[in-house]
Amino acid sequence: MLTTVKYCFVGLVLAASSLTFAADNFQNGSDTRQGHRDLNDLNEIKRVVKQLAKPFNKNAESVLYAENLQDPISDYETILPNNSKWLVPPLEKAILAAYLDNPGDVNLSQLNAAFHLLRASVFSQNGRVHGGPTVRKLQHTIYAQYFLHRSRQLGSDAPWIERSLAITETRLSQWLPVDNPLDHSYGSYSQNFFLDAFTKNEYERHEANHLLLKEVLDNPVNLKTNLYVAAVNLWISGESGYDDPTVLYGYLLSAYFGERTQFLAQIAEAAWSENPENNPLFRLANEVGFFTIPNRRWLTALHGDNEAKDSVYIELDQWFSRFPQLYGFPYAAAPFVDPERFSDGMSAYFSSIDACSNDFILPCGDTPKAPYNRLAYTLLGADYLLKAGDLNTAHGFLSFRWFLGDSFDTWLLGQNSWLHREANAEEILARYQNYDPSDDPVNVFIKRQKWGVSTTCQLCHQQQGKYIPSETVFIPSPVDEQRLFIGNWPEYTVSWFGERIQ
Repeated sequence: MLTTVKYCFVGLVLAASSLTFAADNFQNGSDTRQGHRDLNDLNEIKRVVKQLAKPFNKNAESVLYAENLQDPISDYETILPNNSKWLVPPLEKAILAAYLDNPGDVNLSQLNAAFHLLRASVFSQNGRVHGGPTVRKLQHTIYAQYFLHRSRQLGSDAPWIERSLAITETRLSQWLPVDNPLDHSYGSYSQNFFLDAFTKNEYERHEANHLLLKEVLDNPVNLKTNLYVAAVNLWISGESGYDDPTVLYGYLLSAYFGERTQFLAQIAEAAWSENPENNPLFRLANEVGFFTIPNRRWLTALHGDNEAKDSVYIELDQWFSRFPQLYGFPYAAAPFVDPERFSDGMSAYFSSIDACSNDFILPCGDTPKAPYNRLAYTLLGADYLLKAGDLNTAHGFLSFRWFLGDSFDTWLLGQNSWLHREANAEEILARYQNYDPSDDPVNVFIKRQKWGVSTTCQLCHQQQGKYIPSETVFIPSPVDEQRLFIGNWPEYTVSWFGERIQ
């Protein structure tokens, strides 16, 4: 669907933004020189938006469209409900889509950076601090940080870029400190609301995100809340519509809070090492990589930075070598469509199956938080076998549904995908084997999107036709403390904004 952007919108944004308030790191509002510098930066940022946004005004049409699926085999995709979306103004959507179409364009990166600095109320004309942190300001500050870093990476040397980076970094460090005693508590309203959305009420995913972000502002050192912010945004982006440019926002928030969660978990582990009697380990420490890998992998692919993407895979290798039962999914699902990594993904899939056979732990089976884990993961294996040309073994995998009692009957979101493969296995295999990758089907978890490869969550985690009491979902899963001590953590080689760490 084509989106029309009205010319007057930029003027409205700029007029409103000029009345907003100062960066939170101003120590002295009476500092005249600082005030003049900030006013100059504000005027420069407004000029950037006004000048660079011109192509997106005067009723220009952004290139937003959805491709029609025409081939019932090649174009088949698991259909999942998504009844909640980001609400963004037309101009914001248009300049974001333009950047995603051209992620190497420094002007588009600067335009988006300037836009989010205004929306985040980073600068004002009077240098005074007004009000405290809000979810909206937090989100736009993180988005601005990404585009500022990206602009610098693309070669911008504009003075306002560096000063804005310093100001936004100070703001985030003030709003989200890490020097307080860590909070290991669980069961808060926002955490349980997220679990309800993730397992029952998918249409509440954005409300869950808002509540978690609000809670993290109120209590920035709760480890589980930080991890759930990363999780809900990974879910949101993984299931975004084909041409929805806000897919970037979810990946940015997920990557930011994923990196933050790993840092907090490492602090917790260091405290436990010194005094285990009074300092617990983070009870989800072995899951942290699950929420730091896919988001940065997506960003590095968007940037076309193969070296950075390879570095993320090196991190994934380390996580997988320690917890193959858990990391088989991120290692197998997305690489399915990458010709250079297909064999690695297939090897990881069957290695994770072997690991579960030797040591059957929680991620290997169905749980209240993942009631269809076995069915969905088995179907992924069938997809790998079909793409590899092994029809007989693929049929064997597809017969697995007869051994799970009524689970298949209640798996409302996955039944059609399974039956589609049963009915069309030979034709699906033929598409994979015809030496034309353009008509290859995707696996059961892949979501086709215009700007990258994403994987979905609902097949495993939504309760669908099963009844599972909420209190069962809210109860923390049992953990083996030996699996919570990571020790030699995988080195973070790529930042949350997708840039290699030198």
